[in-house]
Amino acid sequence: MLAEDGAITQVIFDVGGFLGIGARNVAVPFEDLQIYTNADATDMRVYLPMTKEEMEGLPEYTEN
Repeated sequence: MLAEDGAITQVIFDVGGFLGIGARNVAVPFEDLQIYTNADATDMRVYLPMTKEEMEGLPEYTEN
């Protein structure tokens, strides 16, 4: 999700379900993500310091 100024505010993830069936969307604040790159920026990794159970416990995100 983007703010009016174009800044990233939240990231939407699918959680739960099996092979995409029964999954639901949750929103996580962008600042909760940990983003790592190597020295020449050829490798980027994004981590979310939450367990699967914590993510599944988040409220469902809807666009309305």
